[in-house]
Amino acid sequence: MKLQSKVRPQEKIPILILTGFLGSGKTTLLNYLLKNYQDQKIAVLMNELGDLDIDSQLLVQVDQNLIQLSNGCICCSINGSLVSSIQELIEREETINLLVIEASGVADPLPIILTILGTNLRDRCQLETILTLIDAENFLNALEESEVAQKQIVYGDLLMINKTDLVEEEQVLMIESKIRQLKREPRILKCQNSVIPLSLLFNPHLAGDRFESLMEELQINHHEHHSHSELNDGFQAVTYERTAPFRIRDFQLWIDQQMPRQVYRAKGWLWLKESYQRYLFQLSGTRITMEDDTWPGEQKTQLVFIGRNLDPNIIHHQLDQILIREPLNL
Repeated sequence: MKLQSKVRPQEKIPILILTGFLGSGKTTLLNYLLKNYQDQKIAVLMNELGDLDIDSQLLVQVDQNLIQLSNGCICCSINGSLVSSIQELIEREETINLLVIEASGVADPLPIILTILGTNLRDRCQLETILTLIDAENFLNALEESEVAQKQIVYGDLLMINKTDLVEEEQVLMIESKIRQLKREPRILKCQNSVIPLSLLFNPHLAGDRFESLMEELQINHHEHHSHSELNDGFQAVTYERTAPFRIRDFQLWIDQQMPRQVYRAKGWLWLKESYQRYLFQLSGTRITMEDDTWPGEQKTQLVFIGRNLDPNIIHHQLDQILIREPLNL
């Protein structure tokens, strides 16, 4: 995995691309998101509003191209080009904490990805995660019949095998085998009824300078439960904070060779010896980005790793081994 750097303007809106073949459970997942993100303003963009069966308790107002929900979230159809639809959303007066783009079940997600990364939208938006939902019952058939189903696997950061309760374990193992034939080192998870760990998709505390509030919460959690980890649907959030930098090569080698495979998401601020800038580091699946920014105050590295069966002591020890502790001569 190569670390890519780009300039990070302020107040970027995180984007989740939701893809998956027909019947994989995307609509169920969207409803799950809309009902479970408390105090977060989510905007959903989809091809057809009629495809989304919104919980009637959330409905406030329905217009031709927009559904307004009681929790402040909105759902819009893609009206014209994707670029103009996204621009129209982010220019609204309301603050948007997360933008979800639902790809059509028979759509190649690559054009959506390129639209975000290859246009001026990248100045206002941050691609957080590309989530691919997989129908455990029908995926093998879809894979044989559709090249799109293969591309949805190839471009996905996190691959969620859904409806695992409807098939035998042997079927799930066959799906995992097919996935590994298509994608190197895939991050695969299993779920039922589209219920997935929300911390893997988006955590508002990890956005920009609000990272510090998460660190404080996890410190409180550590004192109360005598643990370095925050449990969330079986997942842990392991924090790492040090007032010393890394060399970029040493940190990349750790990511490539030592970071536990059970890490599905990571985010935070990096202090690197080679630069006066601070870097917003983000890992989603196996995709990594780094965006440089200016230091607002004290220089320090602050990271959060989210995954299953993580040993905080091992992660802390390994990262401490590559810290530069001698005086710096920048």
